[in-house]
Amino acid sequence: FPVTIRWAQDGICCAGGVNVLIDSCDIHDVQFNGIVNTGGNLQTLEPANNVVTKCRIVRYGITAPTHCAGVIINGVGNTASKNLFKEGSRAVQLQGSKNTVEYNHFYELLRDQEDYGVVYGGGDILTFGSKIRYNFFNTCGSRLPGGAEWYSKYDTTDPITNGCRPQQHQLSVGVYSDAHQSGWEIFGVS
Repeated sequence: FPVTIRWAQDGICCAGGVNVLIDSCDIHDVQFNGIVNTGGNLQTLEPANNVVTKCRIVRYGITAPTHCAGVIINGVGNTASKNLFKEGSRAVQLQGSKNTVEYNHFYELLRDQEDYGVVYGGGDILTFGSKIRYNFFNTCGSRLPGGAEWYSKYDTTDPITNGCRPQQHQLSVGVYSDAHQSGWEIFGVS
């Protein structure tokens, strides 16, 4: 049966589980992560087969928006499918191998952050073979004028450029991998 969770630190946390199904839950106004559903063995590549599906995850990461996600699926063989993510920063934190992010609707995300991805994977050399397919990105990306700055126009604290480093901007994207060797398959994105 559906569950509604609001005003919690993390909405649902199932770390290290196997065959966990989180289905049709309503998670909103949580301080940190919406759902943490991790599992699987990175050494043997044995999948956990954990699934987050048909959930509505809204206004998460209230306390620390740049360090939280709507769903974290780390490990091996986990899936985030058919979810709605709305009014937050990164929607899916993806680490590990052979995970799937599919048929999700991403709406009004990353509106006040830069250098992020709606679906994000960090620089882990063990991250490979994941699939990101048939997701819909709607009104995602920064609304900050000109993009957020890495540093001020002339960074006087930079010893190499002696305060003459010009302003640079970062970007927000739908899918962002810090691991260029990831072997992610990305297709069917709109």
